[in-house]
Amino acid sequence: MTPATLLEELLRYRQAGPSRTANLAALTHDDICRRVEDQIELMLGSFSKYQHISHMVQGPRDQGVDVLLKSVDQEDSPERYVALQIKSYNEIADKTNDLSKDLKSGYFNANDRYDCRLDRYYVLLAGDSRKHAKRLAAITNELAKTENIRVINPRYLLTFIEMPQSTIEAVVDRHLSEDDYVRKEARYEAAGYTAAELYFILACVCWVLENSSDMLPEDFYRQDARMMELAEIYGSEAMDECIQRFSDSDLEVHAEPSSTRLRIEHFPAIRALYYDLQVRYDESPVDLFNHLFQFLNEDFEDEEDDDE
Repeated sequence: MTPATLLEELLRYRQAGPSRTANLAALTHDDICRRVEDQIELMLGSFSKYQHISHMVQGPRDQGVDVLLKSVDQEDSPERYVALQIKSYNEIADKTNDLSKDLKSGYFNANDRYDCRLDRYYVLLAGDSRKHAKRLAAITNELAKTENIRVINPRYLLTFIEMPQSTIEAVVDRHLSEDDYVRKEARYEAAGYTAAELYFILACVCWVLENSSDMLPEDFYRQDARMMELAEIYGSEAMDECIQRFSDSDLEVHAEPSSTRLRIEHFPAIRALYYDLQVRYDESPVDLFNHLFQFLNEDFEDEEDDDE
């Protein structure tokens, strides 16, 4: 796995709802370039936690390239490049330009400059998926005829530029740690849970590890921010269903006096993964929880945004 292949994964991670792409109108060409550069920098930072890499991202903004990922995989090897060309909402909305021609010209300029060292040329389209549907389809169909070009539609682009750091880190973790024993065991411990159940049990695990106590406070379900988010995301009945699901299994519940203990000993690998991520990424408690959830949730990458 290389940064270039990880970039492909992130650019096609998930499609935002079609109506949400109208939000791209608020971003200028330079805004999107900066966001794309920032996201690639985050990806490279996460990658470097596992492997030594010689990669850098640049924003040349010329000769058909807005953002450039440059790599040297081995010493004395020639540099390799992945180029990204971005078309903003206003550029796509402007019917007086010939975008297909401009994009092809940009590709050929980049190909002339980087020659056979250009591994991939991405075209990122920041239009409205509904309003500009015909034009986006025409551009995509025209560029598809060129083997080395990959078109990223507005729904994928919006997800990429809005992607939280914890999600980027979780995707990198999944791909670079497939053979890691702790991560395998942690995913085994989380297997079989619904998304709501995993969210619930990780909220309990994180509180216990943050507070060095396996006894949950009496007001935990009412006051913990993650528990309140559970109800917002998965519905008002989710918490009661999870409490019932885990009582007398992972939760040790006593009536007199009223108390709840998390059987943290049931989650040795998740506990080890928590501490690994804490040291490796130095994340805030909120980001660390999100990182854990997104890494362990088997269905997370398959989810797709719904339109309102």
